Amino acid sequence: MIISPISDEIVFVQIKQYGEDALRVLSMDTQAEDTLYYALTHLNDSYTPDELIKSIKKILPDYIDFNLQVYFVNYTSNKIEVYNITNKVPTSTTVVVSKYIVIRNGQFVEDSPFRVRSSGVEGVNRDIPILLEVRLTLWRI
Repeated sequence: MIISPISDEIVFVQIKQYGEDALRVLSMDTQAEDTLYYALTHLNDSYTPDELIKSIKKILPDYIDFNLQVYFVNYTSNKIEVYNITNKVPTSTTVVVSKYIVIRNGQFVEDSPFRVRSSGVEGVNRDIPILLEVRLTLWRI
């Protein structure tokens, strides 16, 4: 077997396609527990999106492992923060795919890390659109 840089490139393209397909399938706007929308709106310190993680494992081939993270703006500190849904140690060669999702502030659970809290009128705060970037980091195992 001959391994060349070209063959590695083909593998990376294929892994990227798997990741993009997984995010596309799981980003349907439904209340199914294995969707990104459900997981993101229910995420807090006591809820782990196990159904979403199981679905990602089913979609991806057995030889690919992953990390799932959410990047968001913390409006209190005005900084971009990362919420790690999974926190595995990747290999040195990874592929990252991402998807942007907009969810209204009022759709998050009260103690969500993504929810904007202010002293303003609550009815107005419910309608604030919150932009989240979901990143799926993939690597061969």
